[in-house]
Amino acid sequence: SICKGDSIKFYSQSKTGGKNGSIRWFFEGGIPAVSSDSIVDVTYAEAGEYKVTLTISGQNGTDSLTKFIKVYDGYGGQKTPHFYNFDDGKIPSEIQFFKNDPNGFGWQILENIGANDTGGCLYLDNASTNSKGRNAYFETPFFDFSDNSKPSMSFYYAYAKNSEAQADSFRLEYTLDCGKTWRVFPGMPGTNTMANLTGGVNSSAFFPNGPDQWRKLTLSNTFQALFKNKSNVKFRFYFGADSSIDGTNNFFIDEINIINVSITAIQDQAIQNIIIHPNPSTSSVTIEIQGTDRDSYEIGLSNSTGQKLDEIRLISVADDKMRFTINDTHQLSAGLYFVKIKKSGFPEIVKRIVILN
Repeated sequence: SICKGDSIKFYSQSKTGGKNGSIRWFFEGGIPAVSSDSIVDVTYAEAGEYKVTLTISGQNGTDSLTKFIKVYDGYGGQKTPHFYNFDDGKIPSEIQFFKNDPNGFGWQILENIGANDTGGCLYLDNASTNSKGRNAYFETPFFDFSDNSKPSMSFYYAYAKNSEAQADSFRLEYTLDCGKTWRVFPGMPGTNTMANLTGGVNSSAFFPNGPDQWRKLTLSNTFQALFKNKSNVKFRFYFGADSSIDGTNNFFIDEINIINVSITAIQDQAIQNIIIHPNPSTSSVTIEIQGTDRDSYEIGLSNSTGQKLDEIRLISVADDKMRFTINDTHQLSAGLYFVKIKKSGFPEIVKRIVILN
């Protein structure tokens, strides 16, 4: 894959089997559209997915091979803050999964288990599949940090080794050119460290059963140095199973959070002591905000699809606090909701609420 307007080289490694053999390229959507050279530099002016076909002819006949190239716009990406959790049991449409095997190996949603006792996460069901030597990864959408000088990312992980000798691999990768080249984000913990901090060594199928078996990883200084003010950044979460040992244990990811640290600091100064309880909840949820000036706040509620809901009600202003309630008549269905709080003159902050059956 590449960005639109960029060029990429294609190399023919074909054998024609004779002196009179020939090759012919066909580049759908590319400039040039056809070529007979063994190495061709092709430019794609518009975003899309295009066929690339190489046909060869020789004394024994003709053969061809077709592959595809993805051309991205790359710009107009997601702004921060951007938060992924999987409590509603749905995979966000903007996350792309690769190497997901129809026989079971691949990233999927696991319901009812998540970091911070939440209702879901992403995981690789390695323990119940033949994962030896297999790998799978997922990619985020593009992010636009052009107005963000202090970007940061955090996520939770949980993992157990199946045996002491297990040598699986995990890495976070990034691209600044729409996938033409991928680089490994430096300084990530190895899987030995990840197992030691969460699930340890476990010959049975591992599922985290409490907060002590999740670890939050925050990427700040290096992340900021690499991506501050960059307008075209895409991430890939990769896991590879040991190719020399049978049996790999499960691996979990949750609560991927990408923020602007400077704005978050301003938000923390602007709106202090926000308390949401209980969360998750099977009934009503109370929101407490420090302060009594209701008119200086805009408070809204939306569901996981972004639909705005008129379900927040002010119940009291006392003890230098405002108290609001959500779902006091059990009108909300089970799922993930977002409370958006904005104080006049300050950026908006978003808090998530989970309603259970």
